[in-house]
Amino acid sequence: IIGPSRSTSALRVASLLRDINVTIISYAATNAELTKTTYPTFLRTVPSDVDQMTMIASLMKQLNWTFVVIAHKSNEYGTSGAKLLRAKSEELGICVQDVLPIIDFNHNSDFTKSLISLLLQSKGSSLALVFI
Repeated sequence: IIGPSRSTSALRVASLLRDINVTIISYAATNAELTKTTYPTFLRTVPSDVDQMTMIASLMKQLNWTFVVIAHKSNEYGTSGAKLLRAKSEELGICVQDVLPIIDFNHNSDFTKSLISLLLQSKGSSLALVFI
């Protein structure tokens, strides 16, 4: 079965299909809870959130980005991604000055205004990462 794109839906479907030994392939579910150990019949075509944040933190370290702000969309995906990125960054000695949620935006201009406002609050950072 080609599964749902959202991790929350994929978790539910994977749980049901595991019990009847049916394989599910998701093209977009990234939640780290979807492991081979817990869901042996679940396959994904994209890296997990943990793998993504590990790679991003490693790239920041390689580029000598040592003082950053992480901005994220204020939803489950953005919040959990930002939390993972902060942990992976700090493991590598990268100082995360702040993790800032972007509360509401419906249009590109709203997003830009929100991001600029957040960045102005975090002066002194050499980089801001956005996780949406």
